[in-house]
Amino acid sequence: MGTRGVGATIRAMRWILATIWMCVLLAAGPVLAGPEAVGAGSVTNAATGESHGWVVLPLRGVSGGASGGAAVQHIPPRGTDAEGRRGVEDGSVRLATTLMQMPSALAAMGNRLYMVFPARAGSEHGAARRPVLVIEAQRRSVDGDWVGESSEGRLPTVAALPGDGELVGFAGSPGGLLALLEGDAGRLELLRLMEDGWQNVGLPEGLTGKRVVLVGTGSGAALVVVGGRESGAWERRIEGKSASDGEWGWKPLSFVDVQSGQDVAPESGIAWVRGMLVYSRRVDGNVEVRAVGASGSRAIGVVPGVSRGYALAVLDQSGRVAVVWREGVESEGAAGEGRKPAERLMIGELSVLTGQLLYRGEAEPRRPFSAAELRLLAMFMVLVMLAIVVFVLRPEGSKAPLSLPEGTALAEPGRRMLAGAIDAMVALVLATRVTGIGVGELMDVRALMTQPEVVTLYLTTVGIGLGLGVLCEWAFGRTVGKALTGAETVRSVLGRTPEGEVRVVLMRVRLMGALARNIVKWVLPPVAMSGLGTPERRHRGDLAAGTVVIVRTARP
Repeated sequence: MGTRGVGATIRAMRWILATIWMCVLLAAGPVLAGPEAVGAGSVTNAATGESHGWVVLPLRGVSGGASGGAAVQHIPPRGTDAEGRRGVEDGSVRLATTLMQMPSALAAMGNRLYMVFPARAGSEHGAARRPVLVIEAQRRSVDGDWVGESSEGRLPTVAALPGDGELVGFAGSPGGLLALLEGDAGRLELLRLMEDGWQNVGLPEGLTGKRVVLVGTGSGAALVVVGGRESGAWERRIEGKSASDGEWGWKPLSFVDVQSGQDVAPESGIAWVRGMLVYSRRVDGNVEVRAVGASGSRAIGVVPGVSRGYALAVLDQSGRVAVVWREGVESEGAAGEGRKPAERLMIGELSVLTGQLLYRGEAEPRRPFSAAELRLLAMFMVLVMLAIVVFVLRPEGSKAPLSLPEGTALAEPGRRMLAGAIDAMVALVLATRVTGIGVGELMDVRALMTQPEVVTLYLTTVGIGLGLGVLCEWAFGRTVGKALTGAETVRSVLGRTPEGEVRVVLMRVRLMGALARNIVKWVLPPVAMSGLGTPERRHRGDLAAGTVVIVRTARP
C-alpha cells in the first residue's frame, strides 16, 4: 500500500473514531451535563411563625442518567410556630410531587413554592412566556405532617414571566414574587408580581454587566453584587401591594475570608436566614456553609460527604441550612443478578447560629399517615370494636317487657332526632368558643381531612356533647334538647307497694347508665339512630343502661 493509501486510511480511521466519540458524548449527555438541583426556602411568616424549605432534584433513569423529569421535595418546618405547634423531626423530607421537566428557578413564599420553567412560544403573536407553577403545603396532622394541594392533578399557575432575556434571579419577599432578568448588553430588569401581572421595579445605577444575585429578605429584597472590592448589597423594603415601598440602600459586603485573607466567592446562590446572608461552597467532597458581612466572609460549619449536584434550602424558622443530595449505594438484586446500583436521598441540617451539624443521614420520608396518627387510628378502631361487641353483638338474653305508668308514652322518633340536633348545636357552639375555630370550616370535607383545627373542633364537639349529656341526664334526666322538646330519660322498673301491689315506677338514671347511653349516642350515632326504629325505641345504650326516653301526657 502506498503512502497516499496509508494517509487515506488514517484519515478514515480518524473520522470513524470521531463519529464514535460523538455518539458516545450524545448518549452520555444526560449523565455528563444533566440539570443541576435547585433549592429555596421561605422567610418566617410573621403571622404563623413558619418557614418551609424546598428542593427539586432531577429524576434518574435506568442507567443512572437524568431522565428529564424532576422530584419536588418538601422540607417541613422544624421548631415551634407562633401557635405553639411543634414541627417535624430532623431529617424529615416529603415528596411533594414529580414533574415532567426540571424547573429553571425556585422561589418560596410562606407555605408555597413557585417554579419557573423554560420559555415557551405563546399563543398570542408568538410571544415567548415562562410558565410559573405553584405548590402549596398544608398542615394535615396534629403532629406536624404536611400535604401538598393540587387541582385535579394539575398544579395551579400564576401570571407567566416574559420569555425574553435570561432569568438570573427569582425570589419571594413579604411584598410578593420578584424576578430578575438580564437583557442585551447585560442590562438588568427587576419585575414584581402584582394583581394585574408583572410590573417593573426601579433598580439602582451601576448594575449593568455585574454579577448580581437576587435574595428575598425578611423585609423585602436584596441585590447582592459579587465582584471583588465592589461587592455589596442593595437592600430595599418591599411590603404590601404598592409598586414602590422604599428606596434602595447600599450595604458593603466582603467575600474575603476573615482568617486567610483569600477571596471565597460563592459557587451557588446566596440565601437569607435569621438576618444573615449565607452561601455554600464545595470543598474536598464536603459542603462548607459561610456567612458574609461587611467585615468579610466566615465559615459557619461543614456538611461532610456531599455528592455533586446538591441543593441548598434555608429553614429560617429554626435558623438552619439544609443540604440535600442523592448518594449512590448498591442493593441486592434477584438471584443470579448480583448487586445493582441504587440511590438514596440524603440531607444534612446545619445551624447557622451555632455551627452545629444537627442532622446528617438518609432523609426520613413523611408518609401519608404518621406513626402518631396510626396509633390513634388503631386505638379508635379498638374502641369501636369493643363498643360494637358490647352494645351491638352482645346477646340480649331474657328481659321483661317494657312497661310505662299511666300518663307517659314513648317519645316519637322525630322528637328525639330534634332533641339530638339541638344538643349537637349547643355542643358545637361551645366548642367554637373553646377552640376559637369557625363553624364554616367543619362543613368542608376536604378541610376535615387536611386541617387539624377542623379535627380538633369535631373532637371537642363530641367531647362537650358527651360530657353535657352524661351530667344533665344523671342530674335532671334531660339535656337541653330534651327539655325544649318535652322528652325525658328515665329508668322504668317494677316496684311493689306496701299493699303488695306491683306497679311501674320511674326512677332517675344512674351515672354509669348515663355514660353508657351517651357513648353510643355521640361515638356511634348510627347505632343510636337504628334504635329509634325498634318497637321500644331503645338503642343499645338504653338497653345497657336500662333507660327509656318518654314524654309526659295527660291521658294513658
